[in-house]
Amino acid sequence: MNIFRKCRTIFRPSKTIGYLVTNRLEKYRALTEAWLAKHNVKYNHLIMLDLPDKAARLKANNHGGFKASVYVKYDCYLFIESSIWQAKQIADLSGKPVYCTDERKMVFPNSMGKSKFLLRKVIKKLIRR
Repeated sequence: MNIFRKCRTIFRPSKTIGYLVTNRLEKYRALTEAWLAKHNVKYNHLIMLDLPDKAARLKANNHGGFKASVYVKYDCYLFIESSIWQAKQIADLSGKPVYCTDERKMVFPNSMGKSKFLLRKVIKKLIRR
């Protein structure tokens, strides 16, 4: 796929990324993994969108929702996102902060999102007892 040849690295992490989450389609896993290896991006898990094609991805229109669901599922402490609109969506849906690289700022969830996050923390503490 030609787009992978044109992609340039904006940030190259110096540490291994726990979960690398992308809205790229699962069918491009091999190309994505090759690009990441070529640019020496190390990660433990690559989570890709499992839809059949671009049309299905656009129809679902759930870019931030997909990423937020992964953020919550794996109980990570921080999500790093380049797109400000996706960062806001991820923060609001997950109830957790997101760092936006394009804006170079931390994006916090709206008050409803913060409440969900705090409630989740309380429930987890109760379950652990």
